Amino acid sequence: MVPILPNQNLDNNAVQSIVENDIRKAAISTFYHLQGYYPHVAKCLKIESLISQLCSQVPSNSKQVSFFYSLYEGYNHICNQLKSSVLPAQLPEEARSIVKQIPKGSILTLADKGLGFVLLPVEWFVEQYKVQASKGGHIKTNLSSEQCLKLLDSKVQSFRQCLNQEELSALTATHKKTYVDAAIGILKLLPKVHKVKCLRPETWKEVPSRPIRGAENCPLNSYSKALCKLLQQLHDLVKKFMGSSFPIIKAWLLVRCLIYFYENKLLSNNI
Repeated sequence: MVPILPNQNLDNNAVQSIVENDIRKAAISTFYHLQGYYPHVAKCLKIESLISQLCSQVPSNSKQVSFFYSLYEGYNHICNQLKSSVLPAQLPEEARSIVKQIPKGSILTLADKGLGFVLLPVEWFVEQYKVQASKGGHIKTNLSSEQCLKLLDSKVQSFRQCLNQEELSALTATHKKTYVDAAIGILKLLPKVHKVKCLRPETWKEVPSRPIRGAENCPLNSYSKALCKLLQQLHDLVKKFMGSSFPIIKAWLLVRCLIYFYENKLLSNNI
């Protein structure tokens, strides 16, 4: 993955879109954990329509209904606050004046857990990226983004070619093609200032970081989702039949996927 430095300057519409996305994920995820399966809802629904469809698929007057409507009320409250607030992106002149006040060699970013803004030297990001690299068992490479994407694509194609017809059919049934421009994963860091016990000139060196990984457009992302679906199907079948009809083909495909990507160092050694 490629490290990126903070870039915070969003307008109201962008912030509202982020909030909508988070609410949508929270609602669908909660439905899945409570009901044991994903809800039947259309994509790109407005929050109000999504909540209505979710409520129609759970028992009336249940705690699930109350939870979904509480999400919707929270969403409306945040939207009302946004309408009455002024964000930096709406004040370009003031924003530019703030940027001019930032010391050279420093970066103004958000703290972890939304605790506020933090001003840190570039050296903090450099050192913390090294820390995260050592923790995650990553391997340093001199490949460019284009070379990395070609390598990942060749690994995927090589894996597909090694499958027999039954295994390929099982993969095709769960794998969905993506039509977005491929991009390698990125890594963003947030300073965990709540871990700081005292303030002094060298405190910034002690601030740990929280990694945020973004790899939605990575060539491996769709295959990761396919493996997740295979695991869910295996879990549901084993739970229902207790092994009497265990899907050997899909289980073998899953094992081959994991072994292949692990051996080619496309999965972390910490799995």
